[in-house]
Amino acid sequence: MKQARQRKGLSQVVWVAISITVMVILLAVLWPAINKSLVGSSMVAVSASTAGSNMLVVNVKDIGVSPVSIMGLPLLVQQSGLNATSCSPASTSINGNPTNLKGSTQIQPGDTISIIYNGPGCYQVSSVIISTSQGEFTSYVAS
Repeated sequence: MKQARQRKGLSQVVWVAISITVMVILLAVLWPAINKSLVGSSMVAVSASTAGSNMLVVNVKDIGVSPVSIMGLPLLVQQSGLNATSCSPASTSINGNPTNLKGSTQIQPGDTISIIYNGPGCYQVSSVIISTSQGEFTSYVAS
């Protein structure tokens, strides 16, 4: 009787080991698909508004579940027939902390980049285009 109990206990240990091995193999096989779906669910919310006639504020927030890289400064699109070249960046910050947006800047989920533009041409900007690692996002400028 004692020998039967030992065999039953040994069989449970073997089944647990087999179950753990199968779960590790399944995770290893499925991980690329899981990781790809998490990276693919990165999104940004873009808003742009004028503050007076000489200031434009652009906010970019990562609303996804994985980091997003912002590629340089947003592209300012002018209203038809008008020139917005005199609207230049005055300051940039991530979550209120000053930063520099040269090259590529990575933000984490929940982070917000704020870019303040200044100049007499800022009121002529009709939309902004943000280039990210997940594609381009556009926002119209609210007055």
